[in-house]
Formats: sequence, C-alpha cells, structure tokens
Amino acid sequence: MLTRIDHVMICVPNLKQGIEAYIRIGLGIQPGGDHTSGGTHNAIAFFKDDYLELLAVREGQQPQAGAALLEFLAKGGTLVAETERAQLEAAEAARRAAEHPGGEWPRPALAMLTGAMSPQEMLKIVNRKTGDELALTQTEAYFYLGQHYLMLGDRPGAHQAFEKVRSLGVVPYIEYISSGFELKDLDSAAQ
Repeated sequence: MLTRIDHVMICVPNLKQGIEAYIRIGLGIQPGGDHTSGGTHNAIAFFKDDYLELLAVREGQQPQAGAALLEFLAKGGTLVAETERAQLEAAEAARRAAEHPGGEWPRPALAMLTGAMSPQEMLKIVNRKTGDELALTQTEAYFYLGQHYLMLGDRPGAHQAFEKVRSLGVVPYIEYISSGFELKDLDSAAQ
C-alpha cells in the first residue's frame, strides 16, 4: 500500500535551463550532485517533508544514462513519482543484483536491498575503499542500510544507520539530508 511519495522527479533535457525555469516560477532550487554511474546530475527543491528533483543527463554521458531515460527525454520528459518508478524497476533491480552482487558500487547496495547480500557483506565491500571515496560510499551505504532496516521494521537499526550517515558529514549528498528527515520521523514516532 502506498503511504507517501518519497519525492517527485522531473526529467529535463538541460539541467541549467531547468533550474532557471523553476527559479522563475518561485521554487528555491539548489544544485544537487552528479550520479557518476548513471550519467546524470540533479538539482533539488526542498519542502517540509519531501523534495522535488530535477534530473538531466550530463554532457557527453548519454551511454551511462541508458536508452530508457534518453527515450523518455526525447518524448519531452515528465514527472516521475519515485514510488512508481521503484515499483516498475524492482524486477530489473533484483535481476541485476543476483547477477553480480559484489560488483561495482552501488551494485552491493542493490544486492543487499533485494536480499542477494547481507548488510555485513555490503559493508565489508564498502570498507575496502580508501580516502574520500570511502566516506562518500559509506554515506550512501549506511543510508541504504537504514532504508533496509526500515523495510524490516527494525527502527533502532535504522536510527543507528541514519546517525552514521550524519556523522560522516558529507553534507552535499542527498543521503545526508534525507537521513536528517528519517531521523526526525523516527524520533517523532518514538515520542
């Protein structure tokens, strides 16, 4: 049963132009980040309990973005509710996770979320990274781990994972920001 929409994504052909258009209509759009494995980048407008994401393919990164997104943009793009998108892609995600669970990041997170790998195995792979890459990947990994625990109903485990994300201090990452919201929700539900 759908209880809430995590966020709404608007796919745009050019991120800079998309940001300018949404600023003109009064939204406080902030630069997001690059999705290096997906060939995309984004910008975010935050609201009280959710956010709006503008997503575009990075210049010269069409092969990484994939045919489905390019086709979607060629048809004009539109709104995509993340809950719907997640439901549509669940079978494909499970297939990919089963094929190469220990592959390049974020494949281990996908494998963990679909049950093809334990949380401990995922963290072991993540902790092999070094330097900045370690902190950045841990930020994502602990956020996904928190989501995993929420799906299992393990609120203390989720709380601990989201606190770990915040302690890493990778402020520009949406996982850092979203962990703050998740902690707020967990803390208010506990009262």
